[in-house]
Amino acid sequence: QKDLELGPMECFQLLKLEQAASRIERTTDTIAEIADSFGFSSQFYFSRAFTKAYGLAPSRYRKEFQVGQATRPGGLIYRHHRLRNYLYENGPGKVIEAGGEE
Repeated sequence: QKDLELGPMECFQLLKLEQAASRIERTTDTIAEIADSFGFSSQFYFSRAFTKAYGLAPSRYRKEFQVGQATRPGGLIYRHHRLRNYLYENGPGKVIEAGGEE
């Protein structure tokens, strides 16, 4: 959590949102059912947190994902990591700077 510059609760919430995004993409469960299953106190609070993290409301994200207009960002929790400007390519552990060389 120190390297991510996030507190433990922020990390936990982002992980829950990533799992919830998978359910939004892969099921027809209602947003309220998904919010409840991940322990959010209300659909409103879940929608607000999801929109802050993904830039789209959950229902809009589902619609756009189904037609290929939205994609989930890889590793949402790592968006805050100090190495966020690097890409992992050419095998595990090979870090290449975006637009640069090994």
